[in-house]
Amino acid sequence: MRKIAILNFVAFAALVFSMCALAGSHEVEYGKLPKWVIASPAPTGTASLPNSSFQVIYKDIQINISNKGTETYTAFRLKILKPEALEMGNITLTWQPDAGGVCIHILRVIRDGKSIDVLKQSKFKVIQREQNLERSLFDGALTASLQVPGLQVGDEIEVATTITQKDPTLGNEASGVAFLPSNGLPGAFRILLTWPQNRKLKWAVTKDMGTLAPMTEKGKSRILLELRDAPASISTDGAPARYNLRRMLEYSEFQSWPEVSAKLAPLYQRAERLTAASPLHEEIRKIAASTADPIHRAESALRLVEDQIRYVYIGMNGGNLIPAAVDETWQRRFGDCKAKTALLLALLHGLGIDAVPMIVDLSGGDGINERLPSPGWFNHVVVRAVINGQTFYLDGTRMGDRAIDLLPQPAFRWGLPIRLEGAQLEAIPTPPSKIPDIVTVLDIDATAGLIEDAKINVRQILRGDSAIKTRAILNAASPDYAEQIMKEYWKSKDSWINVNSVRWRYDENTGSVELSAKGTAKMEWSNQSDGGSRLDIPGAGFTPPAEYHRPKEQEQEAPWSIEYPFYRCWATIIRLPPPESNWAWDYFATSENVQMGGINYYRMASLTGNVMRTVMSKHSLGPEISAADAAQVNKDLATFNNSISYVDEEPKKPNVVYRNEFPVFTDDFEWLKSFSPCEASQK
Repeated sequence: MRKIAILNFVAFAALVFSMCALAGSHEVEYGKLPKWVIASPAPTGTASLPNSSFQVIYKDIQINISNKGTETYTAFRLKILKPEALEMGNITLTWQPDAGGVCIHILRVIRDGKSIDVLKQSKFKVIQREQNLERSLFDGALTASLQVPGLQVGDEIEVATTITQKDPTLGNEASGVAFLPSNGLPGAFRILLTWPQNRKLKWAVTKDMGTLAPMTEKGKSRILLELRDAPASISTDGAPARYNLRRMLEYSEFQSWPEVSAKLAPLYQRAERLTAASPLHEEIRKIAASTADPIHRAESALRLVEDQIRYVYIGMNGGNLIPAAVDETWQRRFGDCKAKTALLLALLHGLGIDAVPMIVDLSGGDGINERLPSPGWFNHVVVRAVINGQTFYLDGTRMGDRAIDLLPQPAFRWGLPIRLEGAQLEAIPTPPSKIPDIVTVLDIDATAGLIEDAKINVRQILRGDSAIKTRAILNAASPDYAEQIMKEYWKSKDSWINVNSVRWRYDENTGSVELSAKGTAKMEWSNQSDGGSRLDIPGAGFTPPAEYHRPKEQEQEAPWSIEYPFYRCWATIIRLPPPESNWAWDYFATSENVQMGGINYYRMASLTGNVMRTVMSKHSLGPEISAADAAQVNKDLATFNNSISYVDEEPKKPNVVYRNEFPVFTDDFEWLKSFSPCEASQK
């Protein structure tokens, strides 16, 4: 599933269209301007920005909704000022031949006041080109290209084209978005939206476009947005995505989210239906016979879809929204998110598990609840399953998932369940991660003495997507090359360690990857004034959060985004040599358990005998914080403890009981598991 096309009014380096039409065409058509098109906006006459390589004279978007579908006329005229802008003469158009077509009206060069009709001597060449094969995406798009001959610095180039789209899946409901430029380019920019007065079309603009009212004439309504030499739009630093939508027009004939949901539901109902002879009946029987636990059944179904069906996006012949039938997907053993979702639904329903498809936006979808109802706000589909009263979001396009209670937090904030009776848009809960996604354990053996190289054993446990990607890379490499990859990784991460050997292993039960390295290092012990030695403890110091400040012209009350989900844990073990007589080991590493700016900082330390241990974690608790919370962080930064933790050798003092806060374990991973911030990190 892909998002509806968004017209970008800023990118002029190439003119690219990606719209669809009911009456498809495999050829570029040439013709006069449509009757409904009005004259292009008058130039402003303003000079280009200093050092600009081109000058925009006008950019015009006219969208006409009719029984034919949505006709989008796009025209621009610009002047080439520098050689680097000559690439704007590479004109490219892309469309879906099964549902769309394109018509060229104007392509000319204006030189020394004279107009040169490029189409008299050159035509577009149509080629079949899949642009995303490396990502396993097949959409059947056709591309037409033309290199404007003889284009020179000082020329003006003018282009006008119309594309008609009518998605055969959705029927006659039109929806879409368009943007005016927000970067302050001089020139005339316009969007005109026209629709029949008797059609129930909703529209909205972002608040920076002011108050607009539709105009009605001869049975048609229209909205006109125009910018003339407009200054750059002011964005809000650090704010969530919904706060930085600028100069946007959206429109939709869908009256509600349940209407969108109900429109898509029959597609999945048909796709998941098993034939009487389907081999998937046997797969369901095997899973059911293996366990009565619905959690384990769901895990087996998810594993089957992830492991046995490779991901390939198929967007041809209505495949942009229509999922393939499950028996077809099982036979060919590949499918996209829609096909994998339909297959997973068939398995789960066959196992008696409550599950529905849910469309989501992988980029997060922040603010979808504030938008007009439209399927175009989503680009992915998953399964929402309810098992034993718990809700799980199962994504068949992932790999390596085994225990569904260890699935990473969803990246999407909103989802629309797909039901025959329709469903409302739902907020996706965003609880903090339960366990760290990365745990690093550094073991420094300095028992041979402070002037000798220490023995180093470092281990890192990866979970979630980082584990999946790492496993895929290492599995695809030969043993020698995998070893080289790992050595380069540790060199980039901990360059102070002279790595001698590396290894890695994958834990099938938890879906985690453990990377490890052994080597030596010269530790940077420093001499103290009292004659003792000191070592700053690696992995035991926090970096304070940055201050939150915005320029005064920005929206001060907007919340701030923070990195989320984020959960890291670091543990350091330093094995010290026995101190000389009248000397003792001590340390400085204050305990911390504070929350600041939506992040919890935790640190604990202990010296047991001659073994120094520290554990530190950083855990984000939500995707954003309020402006008031950010202001409080600025006030509290002076109290944030970012002192360097260290272990040092001091003259032994009488009547001092040296600290022993941790229990002693023979296995330091067992010790780590007992420690709450990294609890279950080795589960």
